[in-house]
Amino acid sequence: MPYERLLSLDERLAQAAARPVIYPETLIFDHGKPYQSDVVRRACRSWKIDIQDARKLKPTDKPHVERLFGTIREQFSMHVAGYKGFNVATRGRTVEEQARWSIDEIAEFFAEYVVAVYQQNSHSGLHLYGFPDLEVSPNEAYAMALGSAGFVDCPRDPNLYYELLPIADNGGRVINSYGVEINYLVYNAEVLYQFRKAKSPYPNELWPIRYDPRNLLHVYFHNPRDKKWYTLRWTHALSDLQPFTDITLREAKRLLVQRGADASKQTNIAQALRELQNRTDAPETWTKGTRKRWTRDRHRAHAQAADALRSIPAVPAPQPRHPFRRPASPPSPPCTPSQTCSTRTTTSISTPSSPPPCGTRAPTRRTKHVAAIAFPDDDPRYFEHPGLSEPRTKEEWRAYLDSEPPTKPDRLSLELYEQLSAKEKTLHNKARNAHHSALVIVRTAKMEAIHHQIRRRMVTNAHQPAGARRGIVLDGPATLGKSTLVKMFGYDFEHGLREEFPERFERSYRVDNRSIDYTPVVYVNIPSQATPKDLSIALADYMGMGYRSGATKSTITNRLLDEMRRCGVELVIIDDAHFMDLSLREGKVVNDHLKFIANHTAATFIYTGVDLKHSGLFLEGAGGSRVTQTSGRNTLLHIEPFSIETRQDKADWVSVIASMEDALVLYRHQPGTLKRAWKYLHQRTGGNISSLAELIRESAAEAVMTGAEAVDRKLMSSIVINENAQTTYDTSWHEEPQPPIVSSDPDDGETAAS
Repeated sequence: MPYERLLSLDERLAQAAARPVIYPETLIFDHGKPYQSDVVRRACRSWKIDIQDARKLKPTDKPHVERLFGTIREQFSMHVAGYKGFNVATRGRTVEEQARWSIDEIAEFFAEYVVAVYQQNSHSGLHLYGFPDLEVSPNEAYAMALGSAGFVDCPRDPNLYYELLPIADNGGRVINSYGVEINYLVYNAEVLYQFRKAKSPYPNELWPIRYDPRNLLHVYFHNPRDKKWYTLRWTHALSDLQPFTDITLREAKRLLVQRGADASKQTNIAQALRELQNRTDAPETWTKGTRKRWTRDRHRAHAQAADALRSIPAVPAPQPRHPFRRPASPPSPPCTPSQTCSTRTTTSISTPSSPPPCGTRAPTRRTKHVAAIAFPDDDPRYFEHPGLSEPRTKEEWRAYLDSEPPTKPDRLSLELYEQLSAKEKTLHNKARNAHHSALVIVRTAKMEAIHHQIRRRMVTNAHQPAGARRGIVLDGPATLGKSTLVKMFGYDFEHGLREEFPERFERSYRVDNRSIDYTPVVYVNIPSQATPKDLSIALADYMGMGYRSGATKSTITNRLLDEMRRCGVELVIIDDAHFMDLSLREGKVVNDHLKFIANHTAATFIYTGVDLKHSGLFLEGAGGSRVTQTSGRNTLLHIEPFSIETRQDKADWVSVIASMEDALVLYRHQPGTLKRAWKYLHQRTGGNISSLAELIRESAAEAVMTGAEAVDRKLMSSIVINENAQTTYDTSWHEEPQPPIVSSDPDDGETAAS
């Protein structure tokens, strides 16, 4: 606005206008990176401004800009305290002692110079029509033009701030069931509920999530349906956590790595940010000398660590953390009444730095330790289902790897439990139901043996010459836990790689404007009545690979093979292989297509399904010369229900029951009740571990809901489980079981399990 229209003036700004309002038609710039950024280009597209690159080493392409730089240096820069000049000859002697202005202060000084000095000087390039010898200043020319043409204040676009923000990963992210993950930080809001696993309307099939590097506490999502912007908050951001920049986040992760903590866990990051923001030496306050010293010390520390590693002998890798327990593991000791009373009347959540109370496991990602009456799944993702579905993408697989079962609540005394109020008892029962619902997945001897064979096969395939690798086929009746078995192996395998090569999971690179990250494990379910193209699409969707809707099978498959090679895929799990009906032509075609992918992938393939031996997988429905092609490449492993024919079989069955019984949190249950009913449980479930877990879970839930607080044979007899096990039990003859006597002496064969 001209100075006559301003309501109030500072003495320094007398006869000055406000900052100039310019609407350029063309933007000419050199090849500097700031001008070639995506933000500048999107802003020019939004304002319909043409972009033109100046030729290299041709200052005459922009002479006005070059001359302006000299004017600014002579009229402004050299008069600012701390000016160092453009060469050594023009630099003062004590220039470092004079420097005391911040970037924001310099920017404000420069804006004042523009409106109060530069625009008040007469310019030879400004002439009035009819007065060629009269030179005017930009302020005078702008005021006269405004007086003749008028001024229309166009409304500002309130969404312009969001549109000019950078996009995460320069392309977008996938909206998962738990929200949007950016740099190991999960952001969520209610608006994302309708877009979970929805197909993105954008060309790259990703959702452009925008963020402000100066405040990573929030990111911003544009709803294409109502055309509005929504703020997504970091799920682990507490009220006392201040906004933080990308520099602070990198420093927090560096400190976690330096301490030996997991820098991918949000709870660890939140705690590190809170500690870092309370420090006076945060990265935002660093000077140039401080950054140089920090970089020098970091390089020295890395060199010293490398030297130390060369002198340390190799040691076995630590056992990776795993949410599953082993058979007959001793239960945690119950809390004493004095320990329980301190948390009985209040709901509290311990921080990651405090040790967990007795009888509980240490808190890990996505779970928090809770007191006896608190929710074990207390999480800011309010509308997310607490359970996990079968993973269909690598993001869902990683969510499965990072998930932990609900925390086991403290076991109170019966007297203390009965003294709880109705609300406290409801909360405590909910925690117990959540724990019983997850229960434990027991590692049996058969499972460990199959895992060992898979590991041996992967070692054999690791450096095999080019060609088809040997795979493994897991065959057996339904509901025996084949999918759980292979997922547990994939869990162990990838967690082992995370501990051995953590840098692989922290790095990514871009190919064809796509982010490529390390994906060692692929897990897919074969769709019903699948075609070869459907199989390639299922694998492409898991890898997060974009493709055109009209792309051919060959195009998708070739891109898929390149993607799997770049991502370092080492293990491919094909579940529900029995959906390939090899009695039909389509089934044979799918099988041939699957063999083609296995031939061109340096990975080990594992297939699971029901009755695969007789489904035609090995005969391929054709016979002749093709009979041995699949059977010669894969090893068939059978999974059978538990048997109780031998002494060892009985001991294995009892150990599985004991592991599940030890996990129960019931106040009138007598330890050993389920172990004594081992033969009854085998008759009820047919030795099926899935049916056993179903029966015990249902019985535990019934004991809590009815107040029985104990699981015995009478209660289990009232529970109806799956139709297959129930029908087999109802039509068979039952005998009264004799309690097994488990001896501590392994040589006592007669009493080990009778």
